[in-house]
Amino acid sequence: MVAGMLPGVTSLMRGLGLTDFDPIYRSAERLGIPIAMHSGPAVELGLDHMQSFAGVYPLSHPFAQMQQLTIMMIRGVFERFPVLRVAYLESGCGWVPYLADRLDESWEHRRNRWPHPTKQSPSEIMRGGNLFYACECEEKTLPIVAELIGADQLLWASDFPHERPWEEFAGDIDTLLSRIDCRNP
Repeated sequence: MVAGMLPGVTSLMRGLGLTDFDPIYRSAERLGIPIAMHSGPAVELGLDHMQSFAGVYPLSHPFAQMQQLTIMMIRGVFERFPVLRVAYLESGCGWVPYLADRLDESWEHRRNRWPHPTKQSPSEIMRGGNLFYACECEEKTLPIVAELIGADQLLWASDFPHERPWEEFAGDIDTLLSRIDCRNP
């Protein structure tokens, strides 16, 4: 498995939709490899007021992914690079339909403020087959995400061997594949 990896959070938070990153996307398209978006530290996400990692943990990864997907969308990355494949990792997938709705609303009513207005709606781009979202096999919202975004765009979020011992990964793929509530019709 060959891919490029970009951090969702960097110091001096840089939006990955900026044209500074176009050479990376151009190379990924040319090589036929996906770009994986992994989160990172919670700096620059506005979570400094949290008193405990227990509050930072559930928010940091999805916030980072949402910010990066948003800036990539409003700056037209997915139209400039129509065969670019991007995977958003380690943040679950329940946020994806929510963000699709919010981006569609912005696109419908504020498109004139987008730096690069897209021809397709954000939700069409998000379920168009080039964007992928890691899911946890036990997510309660998984059936809804599979229906609204597409089961073929969901990835197993192993993060192996990070955070859990091997024994805890053993049944994940079988569990995910056996969830009949998440299959495409």
